[in-house]
Amino acid sequence: MSMPPMPPGGGPGLPGSGRRPWMLIGVVFAAVVVLVVGLLVWQARSGDASESADAGLDRTVGLLTEKDPVCDDWIRYADELAEETQEWSAIDKTISAGRWTPEQRAVVERASEAMTSAADRFESILPKAENVVLQELITQSIVFWRKYVERLPTYVYTDSMIAGVAGNFGSATTFMCTAVPIVVAGNYTANPVTSSAEDPDELTPFIFASDDSCEGIISLLDRQNRVLRGWASGDPSVPAAEWTANERKLNEAAIPVLEADAWQAQKLAEATSNSILSDILTTYGSYLRAYTQALPDYEPDDGQLWKIATFLGGGLGAACKAPL
Repeated sequence: MSMPPMPPGGGPGLPGSGRRPWMLIGVVFAAVVVLVVGLLVWQARSGDASESADAGLDRTVGLLTEKDPVCDDWIRYADELAEETQEWSAIDKTISAGRWTPEQRAVVERASEAMTSAADRFESILPKAENVVLQELITQSIVFWRKYVERLPTYVYTDSMIAGVAGNFGSATTFMCTAVPIVVAGNYTANPVTSSAEDPDELTPFIFASDDSCEGIISLLDRQNRVLRGWASGDPSVPAAEWTANERKLNEAAIPVLEADAWQAQKLAEATSNSILSDILTTYGSYLRAYTQALPDYEPDDGQLWKIATFLGGGLGAACKAPL
């Protein structure tokens, strides 16, 4: 399974030791490295593509505990987008459209076509999504890929934040799907809430940089990045049973930080009148909390929980910086 490289978003880094930084659409985050996790292979679960997005919608916000009918199609189309945008991912995103070489322009044009086609495919499977948060994340991926494509003819570096929302939320969707068996097996303590979003599948941006919540979101993500920098340099492929004394100390120290961040995310969710933002913040906090519960007996696959939180945070951070 593959995914497009993640754009900048201001979220926390992924812990890892591979020392191979991810290119986040031309920007390398400090201490952001590939988190190697084992992905579980599932049998496809059938879903009726003609089913209305509102019929049988699960409005539970928090940890995804059942495989959603949209997951198989989503992962297939996301893989196709990743494959079709490999050349584009290698281009220096700090270069504005006016300075592209003919070769770079051709690469961007091909990527633009791939993103447009992917957004259309994502929209075609949107009615299959039964979980409200997956519906919201897929919807916003569609919206922000299309917004990004609109900006490409006059692209400047700040436009990369628009792609940052689409890419990060898309990856969060992927890992929410693949992490369901881990969530179920972990039996994590959670306090799910019910979404009040009236139109989770409305194809409009869910937030703008001027939103009152953005200051608190950016502050939370920036603080987490600073405080957990040393912890983020650890090796996620090492299970808890094999940690050194120093590794155990670092992970134990990270737990209260992540718990506090989950609490803060929930406070931000409760304070906003933006229902979709509230749902995403609540989900972000839920996966942070689940990861803290997994850490004492950590196994490498548990890293998917952290990836979900990372991508949700990255998408929120990018949305609060995107120049729409």
